[in-house]
Amino acid sequence: MNPIIYLNGRYLSENEAVISVNDRGFMFADGTYDVLRGVNGKLFHGKEHFNRLNYCLKELRIEFSDTEQLLPVIDELILANDLMNSEYSVYLQITRGVFKRTHIFPTEFVNPTVFISVKKFNPYIIEFNEGVKCITVEDIRWHRCDIKTIALLANVLAVQQAYEQNAYEAIFIRNGMITEASHSNVFGVIGDVIFTHPRNNQILSGISREILIELCKSNGYKIIEEAIPASRIDELSELMVVGTSTEVMPVVQLNNKIIGNGKPGKIQQNLQKIFTDYMKNYFQDTTEPDLKIR
Repeated sequence: MNPIIYLNGRYLSENEAVISVNDRGFMFADGTYDVLRGVNGKLFHGKEHFNRLNYCLKELRIEFSDTEQLLPVIDELILANDLMNSEYSVYLQITRGVFKRTHIFPTEFVNPTVFISVKKFNPYIIEFNEGVKCITVEDIRWHRCDIKTIALLANVLAVQQAYEQNAYEAIFIRNGMITEASHSNVFGVIGDVIFTHPRNNQILSGISREILIELCKSNGYKIIEEAIPASRIDELSELMVVGTSTEVMPVVQLNNKIIGNGKPGKIQQNLQKIFTDYMKNYFQDTTEPDLKIR
């Protein structure tokens, strides 16, 4: 079955969708995006995701203020793709739109290009049980990583390096410090303390990162928002990558170094259970404030 997607006001099959060669997303990667998870018509922390999307649009100066008008679109896509009774992910992308190729912004208003797709989400199982391998790469990205831009070439090159080394993820190191991974945040355990890079322009602070920090605090874990020096990798007893899709993923090997005993650690296992329970309760709680799509 060819999935139904949304593009600029139209619902159509994915293989029918086309964009102009003059779309600034195609020409310049001039746009932003977000990825959400949902179950039974409810998005996981949809409000926070849309707040971040609005922040990115504002920072990029793309004129598209009413993002909540896209909620009924997501609803229609879930129905059209027969996913109402499934867990699904939503991909949402907005570019500056179509205009003649020039580096400056369009000199007249153009409608942003809006693309949305949904697909069934299949949680990781084997990886959670066995852990994954990651590699480290130099963080060559620009200095506004806090904007979730579609300009992901540095991330793509990093992930390709990981793939070629049979690794799950690439973890960035900038100026001797671990920042984040190519599409997730990084948490590491040294002694009895959990460390993660502070929220600033060097990382994209994921929604799941923010949730996990609060869950650590409320469950008695000592967590410090402080970058882990690459020189202290040998001291790590546990390492995790965290994100919307990855949840709390155990890293048991980094480059050629085995982390801990080479198996998911007790802290990671407990945090993953806490995170899973939190998600389950979130979707079941009808009083939890969020953006509703049904």
